[in-house]
Amino acid sequence: TLLKVLYYKGKPVRFSCNAKAIVLLLIHKLPKESGEFMISAKDFVIRENVLTKYCGNDVTVVIPNGVVKIGSAAFSGCKNIKKVIFPKSLLEIMNCAFAECSSLESAEIPDNVKIISGYAFSGCSSITSFSFPRNIETVEKGVLLNCTALEQVFLPEKLLSIKSEAFS
Repeated sequence: TLLKVLYYKGKPVRFSCNAKAIVLLLIHKLPKESGEFMISAKDFVIRENVLTKYCGNDVTVVIPNGVVKIGSAAFSGCKNIKKVIFPKSLLEIMNCAFAECSSLESAEIPDNVKIISGYAFSGCSSITSFSFPRNIETVEKGVLLNCTALEQVFLPEKLLSIKSEAFS
């Protein structure tokens, strides 16, 4: 049994359960008007549908459905991760979110993602191919900086600009 801590209206509510699904179900059952809650599951820290930190050591990471944003440096330096599976609910990946994930080989980002901030995948030296989602209009600075194995980049038709050092 894992101990979970849920913050609701600024106050911790403690409970225990043995399944991440129960934890995620509790998030969605909270009153929407509260606007303030955080959940710490075994591997993820999620606050108001923003994944702020990954604490696991899995090779394949499945980000929970309902996450709309991956916070700055949430996975930064996680050297074990080879594959990330993103939820369809995801809209934004913040700066340095996956920076220095040197074993990351695969990250299939859903098309509804509109923003991938600067340096989001910098230093991911095992990625050989990367496809930007169709709704991306700007490739930000350093998004794939120091991705030394990168051979192919697929850009969307809607793309308007590519910032400096995007693929250096």
